[in-house]
Amino acid sequence: MEDLINNIIKDINKTGYPTEMKVVNMFQKRKWSCSENQYFIDQDENKGREIDLKVHTNNSYEESGPICCWSMLSVEIKKSEKPWVIFTTNRRATDTGGYGLLNHRNNINSSNLSYKDIMNKYPGKSIRIGRNEYVALAKDGHPQIYNAILSAVKSAIEDHRLAEDHKEAYSDSSFDIVFYTPVVVLSGKLFQAYLNPDNEIEISPSNHIVYNLNYASPSYNRKSYLVDIVTVEGLENYIRSHERWLQNMNDKIRNSVIQEG
Repeated sequence: MEDLINNIIKDINKTGYPTEMKVVNMFQKRKWSCSENQYFIDQDENKGREIDLKVHTNNSYEESGPICCWSMLSVEIKKSEKPWVIFTTNRRATDTGGYGLLNHRNNINSSNLSYKDIMNKYPGKSIRIGRNEYVALAKDGHPQIYNAILSAVKSAIEDHRLAEDHKEAYSDSSFDIVFYTPVVVLSGKLFQAYLNPDNEIEISPSNHIVYNLNYASPSYNRKSYLVDIVTVEGLENYIRSHERWLQNMNDKIRNSVIQEG
């Protein structure tokens, strides 16, 4: 029986299940609400598809009127023996940011939360952004990465659509903002590749790369979406950065509401 159990453990460790359990545990330790193996409707295929994990947390304040800043993550979790490489370039003025991020609002506008306020401490505020990707030293190139990115994006889009359709809010008078972020968590090595000033390829390891996905289909309007690709090793810092971001936005809204009141 002991040999059988050891063999089962070895076999399980070859799969992605231990990574999924570890990721859930890291979010739960930070008091995030977790829902594993959730389904969403893929509008392209008109059928349900599974997302590994949906997690959310909020930073709320009651005294001057309900203020709720939410972060909702659609998370695909992948394990790869081969390195993931993301090709990056400098962030451009046309890249998504601020109110361009996938969000749902109630009584929130630029007077109480500006573009600058949103981008301050934003976890995806990076100098470089991923434009393309591939799995290094593998025969199949990059489908594993792209499929994970697209699945996370479609799940986030669906959550946002449902919130918009239902006009979700704490109350009619509350100040609410919810951000829907697609995330891919990798158990494996992550690198970014870019051109140096001499037009030579440079490779550097990373625990968090922001990826820009442009996607269009008959069922989805063409739009750019920012996707966070995070290693398991970098996940705790990533979670904490979201919490600081929400706190910062909550403070900005609260100060604005107090001044106007």
